[in-house]
Amino acid sequence: MKVMYRILPVLLFINGWLYGQEYNRSSVSLILMDYKDGLQEQVYRAFSALQPGDRYDRNKIATDLLVYNGSREYKAKDILSGKMKIASPDRTELLTDYLNDQNVGLQVIGVIFNRQADGIMNMEIVNQRAAYNKTDAEYDVLQATAKSTAGLREGGEALIRNSYIMVYDYANLRYEYVESKYESQEDFFWKATPAVYLFRVDFTDELRQKFYDECWMDEETEEADRAAIRERFATFRIPVKFVMKYNTTREVATGIHDFRKKSKNEKGNVTEEDLKAAALTKLITGAFDYLNEQIERKNEIFQVKTVVDEVKPVRARIGLKEGVKTDQRYFMYETRQDRDGKEFRRRMGVIRATNKITDNRQVTAGNTQPTEFYQIAGKAAEPG
Repeated sequence: MKVMYRILPVLLFINGWLYGQEYNRSSVSLILMDYKDGLQEQVYRAFSALQPGDRYDRNKIATDLLVYNGSREYKAKDILSGKMKIASPDRTELLTDYLNDQNVGLQVIGVIFNRQADGIMNMEIVNQRAAYNKTDAEYDVLQATAKSTAGLREGGEALIRNSYIMVYDYANLRYEYVESKYESQEDFFWKATPAVYLFRVDFTDELRQKFYDECWMDEETEEADRAAIRERFATFRIPVKFVMKYNTTREVATGIHDFRKKSKNEKGNVTEEDLKAAALTKLITGAFDYLNEQIERKNEIFQVKTVVDEVKPVRARIGLKEGVKTDQRYFMYETRQDRDGKEFRRRMGVIRATNKITDNRQVTAGNTQPTEFYQIAGKAAEPG
């Protein structure tokens, strides 16, 4: 009987891949909704410093702001009270139309194919990402078949299918004083209903072939053909499709209430504006990290799959490249086959990553050291 172990958000297996699926890195583009209000400059400053994490490749496109002429504030009728209350808006249709009107899908593909100002493209980024995506197991296979360096670059086009766009909306962002019957709980707060919208670039096999036929231009393209190809590229449409939305509520205290009670010496060079700005940055950053975690948990395409090397303790050759963090919790499942050969999964334990996390942020040479995990609950893992 086959036994495989599955860990969320990182998926670890023994004796093969779950349902024959492979893990490939995904690439993302980040876009922020721009309300053109008095808060936007501060929000953009904090947001532009954020990174999606080491498990993703980044596609930096021209469209990094999505201008919205409506209000940041949104209210809806509460079912119980019948009153209008702050709520998270659903901008799925608006964002889908905007992204496709702006042809953001083409922008993403232009980045992936390293398109230059003159329209020349190449496979440099695709090949680099393909090599970086390879695991030790794949490296060993390539060595055994004498494909080595050239083989490392294979599979790049499969990564193009994993191209996503994340649009972040810090709706209902506001600064307000919250009173309480307990003085210790009174303070000035930043509050918001942040949301992230996930879209996939729908670059199908048919569309990709058409793109190669009509829009591909490299150093070997005849000079006489280049102007027409540039024109075709400018009008080529690559759609994006909505995948999901996740929203939350967030509030961060500034500490200004207690700060005002301090003496001048105790305050030092810190000002209320410093505290206010720091709290806003904390809200923007905290919401960004939390929303990304939820997207990863709810989409298997973002979850890592790899072979478990040892089980006492659990060790696997994933690390910083896949976004592993110390004390991050993972759910481990075992996958078995019933009498009819049908696979089923059963949760068997909970583990956490130790601080022995390998830094594998480079192209593999087949000798990646494993990261170590420790089990905190459930059935002990055993070799398959």
